[in-house]
This record gives sequence, C-alpha cells and structure tokens, in this order.
Amino acid sequence: MNVLFYVSLLIYYMINHSLLNLPNVIDRNYLQNGLSALPIGLLLAALNAWMLLSVYNRFPKFTMVEINRYLCGKYLGNFLSIMYVALTAFFGFFMFRGLMEVIIEFLMPHTPVWFLAILLISVPSLALLHSDNSVIYMTAFFTLIAAVLMILVFWLGFKEIDPVMLQGVVYHGWKMPSLKGIVASAFVYGGYTGLYVMNPYFARTSIKLTFLLFVTVGLFLSLCGTVIPLAVWGPWALRNLNLIWIMTAETFSLDLFVLERGLFLMIPLLLITGYIGVFLYTYKGYRLLSLLMPRKATAKVIICCVLVSYVILSLLVQEPAVNYRYRELYMVVWFFYQNITGVLLYVLAKRKGRTPSAA
Repeated sequence: MNVLFYVSLLIYYMINHSLLNLPNVIDRNYLQNGLSALPIGLLLAALNAWMLLSVYNRFPKFTMVEINRYLCGKYLGNFLSIMYVALTAFFGFFMFRGLMEVIIEFLMPHTPVWFLAILLISVPSLALLHSDNSVIYMTAFFTLIAAVLMILVFWLGFKEIDPVMLQGVVYHGWKMPSLKGIVASAFVYGGYTGLYVMNPYFARTSIKLTFLLFVTVGLFLSLCGTVIPLAVWGPWALRNLNLIWIMTAETFSLDLFVLERGLFLMIPLLLITGYIGVFLYTYKGYRLLSLLMPRKATAKVIICCVLVSYVILSLLVQEPAVNYRYRELYMVVWFFYQNITGVLLYVLAKRKGRTPSAA
C-alpha cells in the first residue's frame, strides 16, 4: 500500500508542475529554445533522485533533518534543513498567489485581493492540524481526481488541434535549451522531495519504480503540457498570454451534460492541484521546523507568521508577470540547491555508511 501512496505523490507533483510551471517557461521561450530542455531536465532529475533516494534508503527511519545532522554535523546539517524550509515557504507563496490570480480572473473578479487572500489562507493553515498519514491519504485521493480531469483535458486538446500544427511544433522545437528551461523541466519530477519528511513512512523506496514513472508519466505530462498550448495558439501568441493552460482550455469544446467548454474542467483541475500544493509545502515546512525546534509550538508560530506574510505579499505582488519572473528565479535556486546537497549527502553517506539505529 505504501508503494501506491508514493506513486500518487510523484504523479501529483508531475500533474501540478507540468500544468502550472513548465508551460510558462518553455512555451514563452519556444522560439529561442524549443523543447530540447525536456529530456535534459528528465536526465538531471533522474540523477538527483538516484543520489537522494540512495541516501534515504540507507537511513529508512530518518527524516531529512536527522540525515543532515548525522552526515554533515549539527550546524551545517541544520543550516541545510533551514535552507529547504525557506525554499519551501517561498514556493508556497508563488503557488498561492498564482492560484489567487485564477480565482480573481475567472471566478471572483470583483472580490478585493486582501479579502480573498485572508479567505484562502485557511487552506494551508489546516496543515498544522494533520499528521503524515492523513496528508498522504488526502494527497492520494485528490491525485486520483486530478488525474481523471487531466486525462479529459488532454484528450480534448488532442481532439481539437490540427495534426499539422502538432507535427510542426515537435519537428521545429529542437534548439539549444536555456538554463531556465532545463530547470523548469527538472522541477516537474520533484515529488521525491516529499521523502524529506515522509521517509520513515515509506521506509525504503524503489529507485527503479521512480525512474519508470519519470520516463512514462512524467515525460508524457511534460510533452502534453507544453506541446498542446503551442499547437493551439502558436509560439507568437503564447508570449503574450499569462494563464496559458486556462486560455488553452477555453478553446476546447465539450459536450458533457451542462458543460460546454474545457474551461469547466481546467479550473477545478488547477484549483485542486494548486491548493493541495500550497497545503503540502506548508505541511513540509511545518514538519521540518517541528523537528528542528525543541518545541512544536515554536514551529507553529513561525508557520503562522509565514502564512500572514502570504497575505501581505499578495497585496504587494499583484502583477502576474512579476510572480512568473520570480518563480523562474526560484526554480533555478532550487535546482542548484537540490543538486549540490544531493552530491554532498551521497558522498558523505558512502563514506560514513549506516548507523545501527538506521539500518
């Protein structure tokens, strides 16, 4: 059963980032960089996952905080853990503000930003009340719903687009990739980072299964998430669109009871994946802080302050282009942090081996 929950965690991240983040980078820069970043990002993500999963499988009873302390010492280990908490908090805000933009644009256009931010902050606030088990079960449940909606949206997309346009996008898309494109492609496969907190729950994780999901599900979602909007709009039009997949789904016709447009499937899909994403990032940050701090109450206070800052920053960052630009910079920082720590922990784990309590 644990294997199924791990699979759902990986697939959730793939669905989320292949729709919300990857197209904003690849599609906007298709004329300069094309699609060549997709396989390179896959290879780099697989390499990083191999190193980190090898470390976590050596210490199946340890979380990231405990592994960092054992391999790197108390001070450097705590610093690496705090860095990841900070990165988690930053990306939680980018997802929170991005989903607010969807609601403001299509569901509640006349609602004040401050009121909507306060209303929606209740979703990640619930993370403080959950345990690892409940979070994993909830993620699996919503991943199943998101997968069904995603299949329907992709099916509508392939049904609507001209095969000649699809062939042209794929044929002309192989140019020298950019760093941001490679990073965004690798970001799609980041679901294994959930082991930072939930490694003791999953015990030893199958690296072969992880790679199989990367190559089949992950690469498929990455290609569909980027190619379908390009085939529908063309690369020139996409450079001026903010909500790429919502605008793309708006062009799909749907004959399903009272539903007439693909937009009615796309908005629930983005809301489910987006706010479950904010919830998961908040929960990971809280759990890591609770392991770092001597008292859990301190961790809760810090996370509450972070969530309050989400509301304040939502009032300051109201231009979607600003959110996208800083999100791209964040992914570059995340990419280098992931790979540097992955190499460091892998080398140190090889040198130190296992402790009796971790074996």
